[in-house]
Amino acid sequence: MSKNPPIELLEAFFEHSLDLLRIANEQGYFEYLNPSWSELLGYSMEELTSRPYVDFVHPVDLSLSEEEAGARAKWVSESVNVDSLNRYVKKDGSYVWLAWKTHIFGKFLLASVKDVTELL
Repeated sequence: MSKNPPIELLEAFFEHSLDLLRIANEQGYFEYLNPSWSELLGYSMEELTSRPYVDFVHPVDLSLSEEEAGARAKWVSESVNVDSLNRYVKKDGSYVWLAWKTHIFGKFLLASVKDVTELL
């Protein structure tokens, strides 16, 4: 098997994942999201990518999210994994609990995220 799959294969994998997948930039914005984000939260892709991602974080969880973002900024040159849990607001005003597995890759934050609302 090739170690360099065609970009079309990677795009299909990203687009069809049941998990929420994201790539965020160091300015605090989502760069790429798979459709599961829009399906779960009810926002359009444009709405999700035009605002800082902390705008979607529950106010109680905001300080933890900002603290983690600050810590990530220090690790930009390293390969680091960060696990976290927080709430995101849906377009209808309700909240969902999200479990994050984030990998810092250069100046980008790669994350695989699961909706764990039903488990909490």
